Amino acid sequence: MRKIVDRIRCDGSLSIVLVMDCDDICEHCPDKVGDLCRHGDSVAKKDDSVAKFLELPHEGETTAGELMTLAAEKIKGLTDVGEVCGECYWSSICNRILEKKRSGR
Repeated sequence: MRKIVDRIRCDGSLSIVLVMDCDDICEHCPDKVGDLCRHGDSVAKKDDSVAKFLELPHEGETTAGELMTLAAEKIKGLTDVGEVCGECYWSSICNRILEKKRSGR
């Protein structure tokens, strides 16, 4: 996942295809079985919630630069990623990152 995040951050012209299924980020996840996720319903709900939060379609295409700009703008007022993602084992990590970004660290 780190490689994908780095590519998104480094290349604003990179084409990002929006999908509501397993994608490149899921590639090495142990819960990915073939093209499906063992937690498909849960992941679909999170994908839907994030798409609504960012006001993005469920399927489509954008650039990394547009996506990063939109995400940065939308998270300015966010205090808890749980408002977007719901319960998730990553939420404490994401909230720490969110706090660092807000405090300028």
